[in-house]
Amino acid sequence: MLRTPTLSLLPLLAALLLLTTGCTQTRDLAYEPTGDDAATFDEANAALQGHRVDITLDDGRTMPSVALAIAPDSTAWIDLMTDNLRTARTEELLSISHTQTGRGAIHGTLFGAGVGTLLGVAAGVGLLGQQNDDALLSDAGFVSRFAVGGLLLGSGVGLGIGTSRGAHDRYVYPDLQLSQDQ
Repeated sequence: MLRTPTLSLLPLLAALLLLTTGCTQTRDLAYEPTGDDAATFDEANAALQGHRVDITLDDGRTMPSVALAIAPDSTAWIDLMTDNLRTARTEELLSISHTQTGRGAIHGTLFGAGVGTLLGVAAGVGLLGQQNDDALLSDAGFVSRFAVGGLLLGSGVGLGIGTSRGAHDRYVYPDLQLSQDQ
């Protein structure tokens, strides 16, 4: 009988793959459209309007905030810790971060479905190979049932992880980033 010691490691491998996923998109803030992936202040304001964001200033303080208004010279927001309106020069911003659970759920579900399907196929082939090497070519239905099971299980796990971790959008002010790196 052919033994497949790696077959017992598949659940651990799937868990590690799914737990390490996360989607973060970082965009520079620009004064005007630049043609690359930089966001103008108007685009960032539109994308973040009405959402809770985390603002990190150049001194390292991070503040949970709402009602963000970014302009080239100054940025205003309501600090959720104090409920006070705060302002700062825009170049004092290190980053503005926003987490979207809906987009994270979609990405997690899709990634989980892919990982689950691949691991299901691997498990089906491994189990089928242990039974009879010639049956591998004749019983695709056996493997496909494992693939569908992996798809469903992976989608569910990915949905849970993606929803809890979310997808992160991060806006950075490039002039400040350059001065921080030097």
